[in-house]
Amino acid sequence: MLNKLKWKYVVGLGVIISILGGIAEFSGYSLSDLWLSDEKKVDYFNVTVFVHGKEGKHSHILENRGKVVMQSPTDRRDEKIGDKGEVNFKELPASFKNQKVTFYITDTDNEPYQVINPDSLYILTPNKAIHLQVMLANIDQIKGTLRDKRDTSKRIADVKVCIENICVNTDKDGRFLLKLPEEYQKKFQTISFRKECCYKEYVKHNVPMQLEGDFDVVLEPKS
Repeated sequence: MLNKLKWKYVVGLGVIISILGGIAEFSGYSLSDLWLSDEKKVDYFNVTVFVHGKEGKHSHILENRGKVVMQSPTDRRDEKIGDKGEVNFKELPASFKNQKVTFYITDTDNEPYQVINPDSLYILTPNKAIHLQVMLANIDQIKGTLRDKRDTSKRIADVKVCIENICVNTDKDGRFLLKLPEEYQKKFQTISFRKECCYKEYVKHNVPMQLEGDFDVVLEPKS
């Protein structure tokens, strides 16, 4: 009689375990998750960041290029940008939920891309996407010095430096700073340098603005 009673308990326990196993498989949890207390469970979540340009969410200006760095007060981690501008931060600890973080861009082949609002704080919400707007930096101005080709120690004043119809003249030391309105800003520019009275015009095409530092330009005197 006692053995039969034990056997019933064993069979009943087996049925209960089978039912729990089915529930676990259906819900996506493991059977151990159902047995462990909340304190012992390791809970993770994922966050996807989509990188795009100022033109909108479909402007994938960094496809398979660069990394996004996620910075919190206690943690720093980075992930590569995918072919649709997506960045997947996987298995973030539960303690990261609702934390405020900042993002920045790195490893973009010497092109200084930056987050448009770098001081913005983003709240990490499980399985909720974050859209990160970025732009190419250092394309809003050019500066440099104009010198005489025959005597490079001689700096040339009053040279007209132009990008399209935005122009500025060099000062008495041959220096210039040309600032571009946003609608004129782009990755490559054509820049002209001219002083009609005395020097031949010089035009420089396809200048990569983000890579240029100070221009040191020499003008050839007219014969």
